[in-house]
Amino acid sequence: MSADVQPLPGPSGMGERPKITKDVWFLLFVVGTAFMASRYDFQLSTLALPQFQQAFGYDDQTSVLIGTIAKVGAIPAVMLTLMADRIGRKPLFLMAILGFSASALLTALAQNPLMLASGLFFTRLFTMVDELLAVVLLAEAAPPQARAWMLGLLSLLGASGDGVALAAYGNFADQPDAWRWMYAAGAVPALLSIVWRLALPESSAFVAAKQANQANQFALIRANRRPVILIGIAYFLFWLPISPALSYNSQYLQSVAKWEPSQVALVSFAAGVIG
Repeated sequence: MSADVQPLPGPSGMGERPKITKDVWFLLFVVGTAFMASRYDFQLSTLALPQFQQAFGYDDQTSVLIGTIAKVGAIPAVMLTLMADRIGRKPLFLMAILGFSASALLTALAQNPLMLASGLFFTRLFTMVDELLAVVLLAEAAPPQARAWMLGLLSLLGASGDGVALAAYGNFADQPDAWRWMYAAGAVPALLSIVWRLALPESSAFVAAKQANQANQFALIRANRRPVILIGIAYFLFWLPISPALSYNSQYLQSVAKWEPSQVALVSFAAGVIG
């Protein structure tokens, strides 16, 4: 995949503005739509906690446990993503798409809390892999001068997935078992992956590193141990207070404050626009 920079003249003192190739725009479309779908699935997993509890009749303690199990899926996702340096970004990315599509179906068809917890766990696992690899694929393909801009567009597409989930939840969550078909809709990317498998090329950066026998993620981590550790600690501390609030705000607002799903969706949307 070519990511050559074709400079366009810019205003004096502003430097040269890179022109994004069609290949990179197409890659943004492919990984962006998958990213959108993964964010849709993840957003539903937190919004619909009260509906899960109502459908299966378990207590608040079990609801917290199921929400925790879903979050734990992010831990093996990080380790699984490291395989991208061995088998390639493309096959693992497609596997993640199929994985979260299958997990969405498992959640939609859940007949008991165990099936539900399993579906949510694997949904989080594969959506996390998909999100991490989407960033890697786009960062490796985009021109350095436009990398931040392209990643910003990717984030915008991901936020669109959150918005679709909020809109669907706010309008239909009151209907009996609506969460099932909303989750089933998250399996649509499995159909698109058939096309993506043929159209999505492997990362040129991975191919070059593989040919040079440099695709060793552990050597890279060892060489940058200090910044990796510091960034990891900062990221952990950032999410430590935020994650519980984002995970259980829908549960609290509906169970304790007696809000309607539409009110929860509206407030969440407004917070997302501001934040």
